Parts: sequence; C-alpha cells; structure tokens
Amino acid sequence: MKSISIQEVGGGVPDLRQQLEKDRGLLVTDGDTPLGVLYAPSAESLDLCMDALILARGKLAIERLQQDAAERGLDKWTMDDVNAFIAKVRQKRDCR
Repeated sequence: MKSISIQEVGGGVPDLRQQLEKDRGLLVTDGDTPLGVLYAPSAESLDLCMDALILARGKLAIERLQQDAAERGLDKWTMDDVNAFIAKVRQKRDCR
C-alpha cells in the first residue's frame, strides 16, 4: 500500500482522489507514525468492506486481550484459578 504524509492529504483533494483511484488504498503517515488508512471501495463492495473492517477491528481487539493475558501469565490459569478469582471478586463486592 502506498504511503502519503498528512501534509499531502491536506494539500490537494483532487490529487488524493486520483491517487485513491489508482492505488485503491493509501496509508496516511505523520513522519514515520501511521495515522490511518484511506481505502476506496467500489459502490458495490462498500457494505462488504465495512463489514470486513468491523470484523478485523474486533479480531485485533481480541488478539490484544489475549496477548495482554499471556504477558500477565493469565493464560496459564486453571479453571480452579478462574473460579477462585471470581469468588474473591464477588466476596469483595458483597462486603460493600
């Protein structure tokens, strides 16, 4: 995917439109930092593209949660560990 700077995006909508028509997608950056993706779906594929984007964002969120759990060692918990944790939280909640 071609990369363009945020300054190029602000500089000219006609050029941006031509670039999107040519490449179908552009990565928008600020220096080396990615800011977003511009994607040009066809009118016929817009709904499919939006659905795919929503699914991909959900998958990414789940992967981040799983990675965080693994880094904290939570992926090694047994069902007894999970149940003990839940019981502890419920006990604290009921004491209030």
